[in-house]
Amino acid sequence: MYCLLPPIDYIGGSQDTEGTIGLARHARHYESLYDERYFNGNRSFFYRLTGGYRDLKTVFDGYAADVRRYASGGRLLDVGCAFGYLLQRFQGDFETFGMDVSEHAIAQARRTAPESTLRVHNVLEPFPFDDATFDVVTMTDLLEHVPDTPRILAEVARVSRPGALLYVTTPTRNLVRRLVYWIPDLMEHHTNLLSFRQLGRYLDEAGFDTLERFTFLNAVFSRRFQNGAGPEQTYVARRRTS
Repeated sequence: MYCLLPPIDYIGGSQDTEGTIGLARHARHYESLYDERYFNGNRSFFYRLTGGYRDLKTVFDGYAADVRRYASGGRLLDVGCAFGYLLQRFQGDFETFGMDVSEHAIAQARRTAPESTLRVHNVLEPFPFDDATFDVVTMTDLLEHVPDTPRILAEVARVSRPGALLYVTTPTRNLVRRLVYWIPDLMEHHTNLLSFRQLGRYLDEAGFDTLERFTFLNAVFSRRFQNGAGPEQTYVARRRTS
């Protein structure tokens, strides 16, 4: 893992022995970034190229198809749901829930996915759900924005039922990423990039068994690599039953 911003221990000054002061200050910093200006492209490299945050059919259809190979119903939580484009694809077959740190994003998601239960919530804080609530959790392009992946995955595990499916995408820390994407990653506030192997280890430690993993090119989703060569990665995993 490498950070493009200072470690959370040093954001805003000293921390206490548990790191809660540094984490809380990073949480406030994180909340302030993802407003309307980010999603319309003023604060985002990629969304500036696309004219704002869009429903990219190839990408979101690909995500949904991956999930549906392993799950056909139940309660589904999308962590970092943004405008609700992925949730929209599951409405009707699943009972859908979404949360995002951005009030602007959740306001848009209420229009896109009106059947979903939506909350403004920061993933650096405990999730606002009871233990063992969800059959499926999706988390696409979120982990790169926040510190402390193990803490977030522990919360995902807590709210997941035994046997629940977890679907995660995030950039891959590899040579391609460093050479081609280092400026976009800075502009996108990607503070936490994980290697292909590292994400798998974190999932295992959180109590998930990997079902499928690959790296890919986001703009050409069908092109997948079974090794860590691609600049984006996907893990499909299942919560252990014991």
